Amino acid sequence: MRAIPFWPAVGPAPLEGFYHGGLGEAEKTHGPEPGSPVAERATGVLFWPSGESITLGPVSRPCGSAGRVWSVGPFGGRGYAGARLEGSNWESTAVNDYRSTLARYGDTLWWPRGMRYISWALLGEWNGRLLDVGCGPGWDLAALPAGVSAVGLDRDGRHVAFAPFVLGDAGRLPFRDAAFDVVWTLDLLEQRGVDALQALRDIARVLRPGGQVLVRVPAHSWLYGPHDRLWGGARRYARSELAALVRDAGLSIRRLTYANCLLFPITATARLLARAGLVSGDDLRPVPTPFDRLLLGVLKIEARWLRRRDLPVGLSLLCLAEVPGS
Repeated sequence: MRAIPFWPAVGPAPLEGFYHGGLGEAEKTHGPEPGSPVAERATGVLFWPSGESITLGPVSRPCGSAGRVWSVGPFGGRGYAGARLEGSNWESTAVNDYRSTLARYGDTLWWPRGMRYISWALLGEWNGRLLDVGCGPGWDLAALPAGVSAVGLDRDGRHVAFAPFVLGDAGRLPFRDAAFDVVWTLDLLEQRGVDALQALRDIARVLRPGGQVLVRVPAHSWLYGPHDRLWGGARRYARSELAALVRDAGLSIRRLTYANCLLFPITATARLLARAGLVSGDDLRPVPTPFDRLLLGVLKIEARWLRRRDLPVGLSLLCLAEVPGS
């Protein structure tokens, strides 16, 4: 297998726990014995479906009673196998219900599918290396255009359905400088425990000069309520707040627009009713197939519009920015 030269030997910070998967095979990395009092360093390998390999390591990882590795497979039903460091710092959090919901419905439900169309409408056509920071189950990476290779990163890997995947922190990305052509981070910067500015600065670091980042966050602080808390959100952003955050990270804004505009009056009303305790805030659930197709069609219309024009209002804010340089 040919090693991919852009991948780092080690990032600027330790990577505590990781997956590494391959097409029908896995390079196993064995951890220290349970109870080991000292930290060890090991190497791992990621395999692209094309057969290219990427070296991860040396990788610092915690030891003690949780410091053992176990293998999983097939990986996400896609013929991948892998290994995970069980009990790392990122394994200490209980499984959140919203992650289970997204893993179950994220590949089929109208909203995640429609927002994927919108993301690609803003990015346009390009070839290269993509990093998804805060990828969750990884459904956004499950179907990529030809010429795009991707890796997902999240701090919770128990619902991952995509490989290659790396378990890590958004503010301490375990990749070398200028490793990627595009990074996207979708509905992450509003999450509890995320330092949004630090995350964006580290994203800028791993992008090549001229590389692009696509950011999506929930819009309008006056809509914050049960829906946001259910999905792990600590805030919603005003347009000016997101613009300032992106610029403070040293990025240049190319596009800044709302999305999910056509359904905004209905959905905003539902969110306000949820704040008043009159309806549930959990609205990412299956709907009858004809209704699902109708709602998906609405977002496809927005995606076509967003290829060339911005939208004046919506439930989400999207910012396309780039690292200065050519």
